[in-house]
Amino acid sequence: GLSFTVSVTMKPAKIEPKVYVKKQVAYGKDLKVDCKASGAPKPEISWGLPDGTMVNSDLQSDGSSGGGRARRYTLFDNGTLYLNQVCYRKEGDYTCYAENQVGKDEMHVHITVVTAAPRIRPPMQTYAKVKPGGNIRFDCEAAGEPKPKILWMLPTNDVIAASNERYLMHVNGSLDIRDVKLIDAGQYVCMARNPAGENRKVYQVDIDGNPPVINGYHQNRTVIRDVASKYSRKFIDCKQRATAYV
Repeated sequence: GLSFTVSVTMKPAKIEPKVYVKKQVAYGKDLKVDCKASGAPKPEISWGLPDGTMVNSDLQSDGSSGGGRARRYTLFDNGTLYLNQVCYRKEGDYTCYAENQVGKDEMHVHITVVTAAPRIRPPMQTYAKVKPGGNIRFDCEAAGEPKPKILWMLPTNDVIAASNERYLMHVNGSLDIRDVKLIDAGQYVCMARNPAGENRKVYQVDIDGNPPVINGYHQNRTVIRDVASKYSRKFIDCKQRATAYV
C-alpha cells in the first residue's frame, strides 16, 4: 500500500509590530487603532476595552438597539479597531489579543482624549456708545477643542444661542445689535463653552444721549399730587427736556 506523509506547518499567533502605543485623539473625533497578527492557522483578533468589554469577530460592532445612533466601535477583519466620536469614557487602556491553536499574543494601546478649554480672542472693542437707531457689532471668536459653542447673555439676563428679530449672531460668534434702543444699554456677556470649560468676555453698551426729562425727574413716569376745589380750574405743568441727536 501507499503511505502519505502530510506536513502541517503551524505557527503561534504573533502581533507585529508590537509596541506599547500611546495615542492622543481630540474630543469628538474618530480614531482607528491597527493590530496586525500573523500565524498558522490565521489568528483570531479581539480587543479588550477600558470598561472590560471584549470585542471580537463574533461581535464585530456595537450599536444601539434602536439603530439610530452611530456605532461606538467597529472591529474590521484585519484587526483594526475603529472608535467613533471619542469621548472621555473611551479614554484608557486597550488590549489587542491575537490567538490561534498554538499560541497567543497581545499588544497594549493607551488612548488619551485631548481637549482644550475655550479661549476668546481679544475683540476689537468691548465698549460701544451709540445713538438710538444705530447698530453695534461685538466680536467673540473662540478657539478650543472641541470647537466651543457661543452663547450671549443680554442685559435682561436672557441667553440667546441664535439670531432673532433684534439680534444677529454670526457663525464666528459675533453679535450684531440692530436699531439700538434705550433699553439696549447695559452689559452683554459672550460665553464660549465646550466639555473642557467655559470662557467669558464682558461688553458694555451705553446710549449716546439722555432720556427725556419731565419736570426735572429722570424716571419714566412723574407723579404730581395737588389739591383743587371742586369745579375750579387747575394748571399742571409738563415741561419736557431732552438731548437732541444730531
